This record gives sequence, C-alpha cells and structure tokens, in this order.
Amino acid sequence: MPEDSAFKRSLIVIGGLHVLLVVGFFFAGQGKKETQKDVIMWIDGSIGGGETPGETDLQPVKMEKAPEPAAPELFTPVEIPPEAPPPPVEKPLPSEIV
Repeated sequence: MPEDSAFKRSLIVIGGLHVLLVVGFFFAGQGKKETQKDVIMWIDGSIGGGETPGETDLQPVKMEKAPEPAAPELFTPVEIPPEAPPPPVEKPLPSEIV
C-alpha cells in the first residue's frame, strides 16, 4: 500500500499546482483595466465613433470604359466522323458438359 499513498500525494500536489496556476493567471489578467481605443478613419472622411459625416475632399473617380476587343478565334473545330458500330457478337454455343 505505500504506492497508493505516493499516488495520492502526487495527485494532490499536481492538482494544487494547477489551481495555483489558474488563480495566478486570473490575478495577472485583472491588473490591466484601461485599454487605449483606436481611432478609425473612414473612407468618407469621418472619424469613427458616431460622428456625422462631413464634407470630404474625396471625389469618385470617373473612368471611361474601354471597348472590349473581339476575342480572336484560336482554332477551328475539326469535325470528327462518327465511328462505325462494332460488329455484332455471336452467341456462344451451348455447353455439352451440362
């Protein structure tokens, strides 16, 4: 039975270390409360946070659509003649063994 007490002692020590580690992580995470908020600049010129969008100096880009060139024909399809059907298969003669 001495092996049983060694097992119990090891189980208690390992379990206690895990509990201490989790508690340590909890208190380490409690230290930093204040987070710095990032400022977001939107495309329309407003700054994130619910402000009303103001007049921006951004103007839409005017692009002329170029005519699409006609795609050249790369190859002409070759007509494949249909294959002749295979000759009919003759039925084998009945077996004499049966």
